[in-house]
Amino acid sequence: RVLFRSDLVAFKRTDTPHWSDEAITQWAYTKMQNDPNVLQWLDELSVPIWNWVTPTSVPVHLLYCEPHTDGVVTSDLVAALQVRQPLFTSEIIRDAGHYMRLDQPEAFMVAVVRYLRSQSLLP
Repeated sequence: RVLFRSDLVAFKRTDTPHWSDEAITQWAYTKMQNDPNVLQWLDELSVPIWNWVTPTSVPVHLLYCEPHTDGVVTSDLVAALQVRQPLFTSEIIRDAGHYMRLDQPEAFMVAVVRYLRSQSLLP
């Protein structure tokens, strides 16, 4: 199967309707240029997450953003992960997109430090 930039644009348009056409086109161009596994990535979206998420014995902390700001993690997914991962915690970073460390750097760092302290990994 050949992947065209239009496939990526169509996918992202549905996923992020608040993005401008220019932003989506740039995102698709970057994906096509920099991600040799982009086709595999798109195909994996149709695979149920439980096919590749298995319980771990280490703590997992998920920082995620809201769906209307480019987030792909839903509250239902977070709840399902909580059931399947015994040491799973999560925190939403408000008003941030996928690149939350750039969109909300202070909130991102506060969340990271708070989690590391809760695990006694920082004083």
